[in-house]
Amino acid sequence: MVLDEKYVIGICTMGLRPTLDVFLEKISPVLAQHKESLRILVCINGDGQMDFSSYPALQVVREPRLGIANARNRILQELAADENLIFIDDDEFPGDDWFANLVASHKRYPQALIAGPVREVTPAGDVVTDSKIRPIVQVPDGAKRKTAATNNLLIPAAVINSGFFYFDLYFNFGGSDSDLTMRLGNHGYEIRWAADAVMYEVEDPDREDVEWAYRRDRRNAAIYSLVIKRNSRFGFMFLYFVKKVLQVGVYSVLQFAGKQYKHKYELCKIGLATLIAGRKST
Repeated sequence: MVLDEKYVIGICTMGLRPTLDVFLEKISPVLAQHKESLRILVCINGDGQMDFSSYPALQVVREPRLGIANARNRILQELAADENLIFIDDDEFPGDDWFANLVASHKRYPQALIAGPVREVTPAGDVVTDSKIRPIVQVPDGAKRKTAATNNLLIPAAVINSGFFYFDLYFNFGGSDSDLTMRLGNHGYEIRWAADAVMYEVEDPDREDVEWAYRRDRRNAAIYSLVIKRNSRFGFMFLYFVKKVLQVGVYSVLQFAGKQYKHKYELCKIGLATLIAGRKST
């Protein structure tokens, strides 16, 4: 693979659950092959202490102001005007040809953001098919997406330099990536899916707990409704409101049939309440 553009892999971490050593080990051959066109930038958020002395080519910066939006914006400050950015999480490692497949999608859709899947795997490397936090969704390669997360996302330099690209501190502790990508969509930028650019996350038993997953879903329901309210035109927001009202009505009846319906009722109610209030309400 020949690179005719520059790329930066940006990683934000607090140093709590990183698997950066695994990622760096797997990406090192790619980095060695493209050292003139590819670099890795790690932003440590807060006062976390991490030793990167074994990786002298790694650039490390620190953002003392807590919050993921602050850390992501710190990454943006370190970019040159001609560098494309690839965001990943600190607890992931790449699948075979991840970088090549992501770049290939970028070449196919040079003006679009490119998002790829993240799969949860066991410590032995087997994909968790019934994951509560990374359910497998089959999306066709090249398909358009409405929003995307920064756990596997390529952003072209032209988009970063557009003037619309920043992570809103209103979502400093969750949802700033959804807010950003939906906002960019409103300005005409597409998000395309790269089905073969796969990242992996090692299964965390604590996160497979049903109640933990439910608490996460409650938070996400509130955040997504808030993102909808801040970035959608009246027509779409009205349809979303009607959908939530109907869901609350249906699940208020079905919840008596079992706990799963009670959870769905609560999630829809949280989304509706957040949409009406205009602030996160969990």
